[in-house]
Amino acid sequence: PKPTRAPVPHIHRMDPTATTNSSSMSTTTPVRRTPAKSLRLALPISADTRAIIERETGLDCPTSAELPTELDLSGCEDLVNVSTLGQLHSLDLFRCPLVCDVSALGQVDTLSLALCPGIRDVSALGGVRELSLYGCTGVSDVSALGTVHALDLRHCTGVSDVSALAGVHTLLLDYCAGVRDVRALGAVHKLSLRNCTGLIDVSALGSVHTLDLSHCKAVTDVSMLGGVKELSLCGCEGVTDFSAVP
Repeated sequence: PKPTRAPVPHIHRMDPTATTNSSSMSTTTPVRRTPAKSLRLALPISADTRAIIERETGLDCPTSAELPTELDLSGCEDLVNVSTLGQLHSLDLFRCPLVCDVSALGQVDTLSLALCPGIRDVSALGGVRELSLYGCTGVSDVSALGTVHALDLRHCTGVSDVSALAGVHTLLLDYCAGVRDVRALGAVHKLSLRNCTGLIDVSALGSVHTLDLSHCKAVTDVSMLGGVKELSLCGCEGVTDFSAVP
């Protein structure tokens, strides 16, 4: 049986063919929109990876051109080579302990690398839209991930510097004890810092829409968080004055 996977934050996507203003469309000639088809390179898949894909999906894919758009290889403890999987739309590699090199996966739209302890270098993944690195304790440098839309770094205990992540929309940093300076994260829409025990100063987070500071025991002053729409301070034992927050 496959292990329970860590969730990748879900981001709702608008239909690109939808219009918000009917008057902007021509009243004489209807516009026919055909979804663009991306061209796939036919990269030969290694024998080992090909066998694993067939075992998990029942599909024999000699090249990357035969792969489906979404591929779930979670829990494949024998998977090593993922160099030809970078053209997929969605790829789940949750708990694939032998996967180390993910440099070819920077164009995957939705990518889960949760609980892949061998991964250290994520510098090529800035083009991923939804990225889960949950429990990737070998990752420390996330400076290239500032353009990721939804980023899950929960339990990434090696991460301390998050100054490059100001452009992330949804950012999960739960149990990142090394994170202390969050001054750059004031523009993040949804920010979770649960159990970030090294965190003290949260004064720069007043413009965050949804903020979870649960069990951040070193936080004492929340007077600058009055602009937060949804705020959780559960277990923040150092906070005694709640008068400024919703």
